[in-house]
Amino acid sequence: TQLLVHHKKLLVFKEDSPPVYMDPWTLETKDDYYTFGGKLDSQTHTAHPKIDPLTGEYVSFGYEANGLASKDVRVFSADKDGNVNWGVTVRAPYAAMMHDFAVTQRYVVLMVTQMAANLPQMEAGGVHFAYDSTLPVYIGVLRRGGDGKDVRWFKGANLFCTHVMGAWSEGDRITLDMDGGEGNQFPFFPSVHGPFDPVKAQGRIRRFTIDLGRKSNDTYQVETLYPEVTGVLSRQDDRFHTLPYRWGYLNAGRGWAIFDHTTKTSRMVTVPDYALSEMTFVPRQKDAPEGDGYLIGIGSSVKEAGRSDLILVDTKAIADGPVARVKMPFKVVGQVHGFWADASQLPAI
Repeated sequence: TQLLVHHKKLLVFKEDSPPVYMDPWTLETKDDYYTFGGKLDSQTHTAHPKIDPLTGEYVSFGYEANGLASKDVRVFSADKDGNVNWGVTVRAPYAAMMHDFAVTQRYVVLMVTQMAANLPQMEAGGVHFAYDSTLPVYIGVLRRGGDGKDVRWFKGANLFCTHVMGAWSEGDRITLDMDGGEGNQFPFFPSVHGPFDPVKAQGRIRRFTIDLGRKSNDTYQVETLYPEVTGVLSRQDDRFHTLPYRWGYLNAGRGWAIFDHTTKTSRMVTVPDYALSEMTFVPRQKDAPEGDGYLIGIGSSVKEAGRSDLILVDTKAIADGPVARVKMPFKVVGQVHGFWADASQLPAI
């Protein structure tokens, strides 16, 4: 589902198990059950860990951490060298898909969606999840580095959100941006109540705010940003995880949407006769300002039966079209999430 480089290792994730550690140069599997030196106290691991840009710390979690349909969520962090330095287990309101999460400088933010683990369905030979629109949606917040006893679960609008664009905290106020729809976005998982609704499945950027200062408060607030733009797989400049950020990106069907949260405007990257898949941001150089660089991702040729190019677009000159392409002799389908790593992050050969 996802892969990234941390502590000189290429880690590859499928969220129902610990990562696979691969050599980033040769792609040789070094450890198919990587547990951070035996310190990963969870049967599972998310596909979306976050890297703290100030410390290089790796923050992650695993849901259903103690077995199928368990409510246990293991949250942990490791330092820039991969040494686990914190971990707690909290209990979710119910067992459900928690595909992504958010991290700020002070807090970890978990989301429990209505895509619930369905044990009877599994026992009958069916798939793991079923979408139940009658269940409440929860956002859980706990302090980074704490004992987990402070976790608070906030209930609010029933939005099925899957990918974090960005998140930050200012004092006791948390802001979280995700893409999501008003109904099941995954038609390959059954719905308990009613058929799949493609209109409700349309994703938009949702901004959640949580006020921890109000002790009697048990709900979150939400607004829809850029309602005219629909899509999935929201991203940001990954160097700004945990921090206030300006630029966001979304796979918006016909192209890549670029959002400027400062001016509240959006632009669209399109490539004639190509359908674009998820993109990853590449900084122009290591210390480039936020959003100054390139978007890289797969484009499939409509005129050539889906034959694919790896496409690179300059964020400062999107009207000029791709600045580079890697042309492939075949169709690339359903590629995993991408995460850019430059040579300084890789081990010496």
